[in-house]
Amino acid sequence: MKEHSSAPAFSVERRRVVLVELLEKKVVMDSAMLAKGMSRTAFPMFMQDWLLHKHGNRHEAMLALGGITRGILDHKDDTVAAILGSLSGVLNESKRPYSARCGELLMRVVMQLRHVQPADKWTPGDFSQDTADVLEALMPLKDPSSSVELSFATAAYQQAAEAEGYTHTVGDRISDMELALLGAVEGSVPIDQVLEFAAQLFWDEDQALSGSLKAAFQKLGRPAEEGSPGGRQVTVEEFKAGLTELVEAQIIKPLDDQETSMLYWRCCTNDGDGDFSEPLFVEAVKAWAGEARHS
Repeated sequence: MKEHSSAPAFSVERRRVVLVELLEKKVVMDSAMLAKGMSRTAFPMFMQDWLLHKHGNRHEAMLALGGITRGILDHKDDTVAAILGSLSGVLNESKRPYSARCGELLMRVVMQLRHVQPADKWTPGDFSQDTADVLEALMPLKDPSSSVELSFATAAYQQAAEAEGYTHTVGDRISDMELALLGAVEGSVPIDQVLEFAAQLFWDEDQALSGSLKAAFQKLGRPAEEGSPGGRQVTVEEFKAGLTELVEAQIIKPLDDQETSMLYWRCCTNDGDGDFSEPLFVEAVKAWAGEARHS
């Protein structure tokens, strides 16, 4: 009977190799999927597929995945492990939901830092640049001594956040967060911290967006007589009016009638009778906003 190897130790060097290879392969796969008219695979599912392809059988792949997961949890104070945890959804201490858009902002920052593509020109899955550009952009991650001038990183953050359509975590907000989390707004910063901070920018924006959508939800329709506690009964016209306010506040992009109808039904609970729940509304509008941003 074949004796399977145990998962390799999740050393500092291995964490760095895994992060670089995952980012590289994910960007390449996104490009291929979108070229075929298919949706991009969520990062956690991609990790499983990547490991299965790499190891050739499910047992070895799951063993490796378990090793990576344990390594992230055992070294969660390490910046590279924290980045992997944010991308994969393994680290969720703040009850932050996994989101593919965290990785998208991070890759925009990487591409901008390397002058490979301006942040507003690089779109996940749109390979007007070739794969070699991505490899070049990721090269500094392989060297733990790599550092970036914070003033340069700040410019990359600003451009990447604007390209992602951020409305809260832009401008002075980024500088304030740098001072609070990095303790400075200038000087040289290790590349690991630069990328970890990019993930923090995403979660800050995501938290602000959630707050705006929760406030918008409370203005919709009227309290539902049945269904989940805190639910609301909302007509299509009331929904349109609520979306108009979000558009005017530049929280989401304008929708046409067909898009409004599709989003309305996404927000409905299982009965589809106009009953909305706050978590489903927030999740559906966030998902639509992300899709619209990259369409």
